[in-house]
Amino acid sequence: MSNLRILMVEDNESDALLIDRHLSKHGFDFSCKRVDKSSHLKDALKSQKWDIVITDYTLPEMNGLDTLKIIKDSGLDIPIIMVSGNIGEDAAVEVMRAGVNDFINKDNLGRLVPAIKRELKELEHRKEHRETMKELEDAREEMELNRRREHEVKLLGKIVSGIAHEVRNPLNAISALLEALYQELEGVKDLQMYKTYINSQVERLNLLMKDLLELGKTDSTSGFERLNFVDLCCSAIDQWNKERDKKTSKVVFHNLKNLNSLEANGDYSRLKQVLFNLFQNASFYSPENKDIDLFLDYEKNDNTILIDVVDQGEGIAPEYLDNIFDPFFTTKKAGTGLGLGIARRIVEAHQGSLMLKNNDNKKGCTAHIKVSLNRNNSV
Repeated sequence: MSNLRILMVEDNESDALLIDRHLSKHGFDFSCKRVDKSSHLKDALKSQKWDIVITDYTLPEMNGLDTLKIIKDSGLDIPIIMVSGNIGEDAAVEVMRAGVNDFINKDNLGRLVPAIKRELKELEHRKEHRETMKELEDAREEMELNRRREHEVKLLGKIVSGIAHEVRNPLNAISALLEALYQELEGVKDLQMYKTYINSQVERLNLLMKDLLELGKTDSTSGFERLNFVDLCCSAIDQWNKERDKKTSKVVFHNLKNLNSLEANGDYSRLKQVLFNLFQNASFYSPENKDIDLFLDYEKNDNTILIDVVDQGEGIAPEYLDNIFDPFFTTKKAGTGLGLGIARRIVEAHQGSLMLKNNDNKKGCTAHIKVSLNRNNSV
């Protein structure tokens, strides 16, 4: 055993030296601090971390039960081994029931080394158990949070989808009536300025209705077909680069496995919409003349398709990380704030996940898509 930190509660210096020599003889590399008063014990527990406590039963100011209570009250998980003279069977049973890990008679120190090794191993097991339970609790809380968010988003989707259907019909009627009005007033001076503005606002409402209807769609797989993710990425990138204006960023494709085909079941048009939404979001935050990178990969061991859309912007502000997928949340002056939420809903319908994170060693943000393939959706 190396670097063992021992806190010894003992008033007899000769007995303490006897224990020191016994441990050294059996190969322990340790440091030891000896205390014999309750106040000194409390200070020592606060001053540093201890691996084990070795305590006598009878001391001038306290006994073994007092020592045990002080350690328990500290909230620390430290094994306690009591090494004492003949204190009587009843007292030994009492301290063991109270929580002392082992009792050893000073005349039989041969049991001390195995007891220390055993308690340190048990301490490690308890530590691993606590860490495992914490990870499980954190995972449970995360799952519950995701479940509540998913339920809220689905409920919101149904509501806004219904509203969108109700608004779309009168909106179409308004568009038709406006077009008829324009024809009636053709040639009227200064009409074009108002026509342009009204058309832009109608188009904005149409876009909002389209996003609301998309948000309200179910996660049905009825529209799935066999598709090639390589072709999907190439087609989305090619269309984006051809249709983009000078203010938007070009997307560069990186086929990490140089695959010609990466097939899985999915909805081609909706997945293409996901990529367009991510391109649009990345382009909005990218500096001028900085490309967006799309990395396509396939992890055979996990049977997953991986797509990363990486920009070189300023990244996501920490205060926004928990809200970026919330419906209607946006930091843009224009836009509905639905694009990322819709993208995540579509990816989740494909048994996948979408997350955004700031890049570790450079500026910008990465949108990471992971699609896990099962027997009904396999490469």
